[in-house]
Amino acid sequence: MDRLLNIYGQESEHFDAKIVGNKDGLIELQNAIYDAIKQGKATTTMYASDGEGYELTIEEHDDEWGCYAPKDSYWNKPESEPLYYREIDSKTASLVAQEIIQDYENAFEPTVPMSITYEKHRSIKSKWGIE
Repeated sequence: MDRLLNIYGQESEHFDAKIVGNKDGLIELQNAIYDAIKQGKATTTMYASDGEGYELTIEEHDDEWGCYAPKDSYWNKPESEPLYYREIDSKTASLVAQEIIQDYENAFEPTVPMSITYEKHRSIKSKWGIE
């Protein structure tokens, strides 16, 4: 059976988050968390309830956080901020979105309308630095 795991992140600060999965998905999540605690980082392939695969990365960061955290703390770096906090001007965002859309349109499988392989999806995400 596939490792099904849906992760519903916070829409904004103070909103709830939710993780829902089948037993195999939750066990894989548990194992990945354990590996991240041992090694600092773990990545595994999971499947959303629509059957699409995705990479799940879990990282451990024990740096200081809050108002007393040093500037080089992970929690003070842009990659620690939720996407809804990241700033980008609208012109740049529009250009990047158009390029990403074009990459996906070029990646569709010709024999199956609106389908893309997991490998092509990962390649596009990697190209754009999306984790």
